[in-house]
Amino acid sequence: MANATDLRKTVQESCAVVDREECFEYVYGDKLEQKSSSSSNSSHSSNMPQVVNLRLYGWKRELGQQLDSTGLTMWRAGEDLGRYLWEKRVTLFGGGQQDMLQEQGGRHVLELGCGLGLCGLLASLLNPKGVVVLTDGDELTMEKLAVNVEENTVRNGCAVMARTLLWGNHQELVIEFPDLFDLVLAADVIYEEAAIVPLLQTVVATLKEGPEALFLLSFARRNVSIEKVLKAAQKMGLVCEADESFVCGVKGEHVYIIRRARQQQSHN
Repeated sequence: MANATDLRKTVQESCAVVDREECFEYVYGDKLEQKSSSSSNSSHSSNMPQVVNLRLYGWKRELGQQLDSTGLTMWRAGEDLGRYLWEKRVTLFGGGQQDMLQEQGGRHVLELGCGLGLCGLLASLLNPKGVVVLTDGDELTMEKLAVNVEENTVRNGCAVMARTLLWGNHQELVIEFPDLFDLVLAADVIYEEAAIVPLLQTVVATLKEGPEALFLLSFARRNVSIEKVLKAAQKMGLVCEADESFVCGVKGEHVYIIRRARQQQSHN
């Protein structure tokens, strides 16, 4: 009887593990868009894919509030930022000065609190010959991320790598990537007020100088107000604005474009 009970418990635990797993699939663009955009964007984005498919492995959304790590599932702000990167892909990754960056080796992109890696992996597919570094501070999330990087990496010349990073402890990252980053990404990463300063310290330490270098923050309403984040950013020499041209999934939420202040750039 004891053996039967133990066997039943083992089966239940195995089922629970299987049941919590979920595969998230994202498709950006379609064949019709590919045909129609081939002429309109050809002068700026000849190397830009018109259809992108991503498959991410994590845990079910409904488990999100029960998880020790929020990075194990998908959240709306991450999906908003992914859609933002896709809709703004020509501006961010191809066209104008970005074409010069492609010729010089592409953009250097850093994602903070990447979770399952949606935004960073999408950036890698839009960024031939570039560098994308996905970071998170949770061990189990990093295990899932490794699977997702392997699943979604394509041979377009973009170097994709994952690093464990706790905000504020970015010294090793800066040593490894001394040229810093053209684009820093973060989505739905601020759940506690204590996280604001370490996050922004890492942004300031890793973001390149110049008006073309951007920190894109997709912010979802949680326990911390966006006003506190923007005020702290201003004190650290950053200029912030909501991109009103993009509509997030929830009214009142935005993707914020954050740059170094011009005065700070000139002093540096």
